[in-house]
Amino acid sequence: MSDNYNKNLANNIKSVLSEIGENTERDGLLKTPERVAKSMEFLTNGYDKDPSEILKSA
Repeated sequence: MSDNYNKNLANNIKSVLSEIGENTERDGLLKTPERVAKSMEFLTNGYDKDPSEILKSA
């Protein structure tokens, strides 16, 4: 996924954290939006792949 997509996702996550009352500028949350965006990219990276192609290469 693109860097722009990750930046947009991180901004949305920061908005969610703000809406639930979190201080997104405190030390424990400063990098959380970026970490969540990166983890979502990792967890969903196979959604656009064809399972049969993956099985053929196994």
